[in-house]
Amino acid sequence: NISKDNFEKAQLESTFFTIIKASFAHKRKVFKKNLEIITTAETVESAFTELGIDNKARAEDVPFGQWLGLAKFLSK
Repeated sequence: NISKDNFEKAQLESTFFTIIKASFAHKRKVFKKNLEIITTAETVESAFTELGIDNKARAEDVPFGQWLGLAKFLSK
């Protein structure tokens, strides 16, 4: 479940929902490409490597923990 308890700071919550919105903006694209709307390809690559997300993953296949990890990674 997504609740405010998952976010230590308001910025983390904001980043989380920005990622969600971008990730589902173009349903036919792979998750990685959708995230390049909000950050660089290099940053996305680093985040995917650190979090163990498959480069060909689709947004709907990513578990909540990895979404939260992405938000934390991109909030640095």
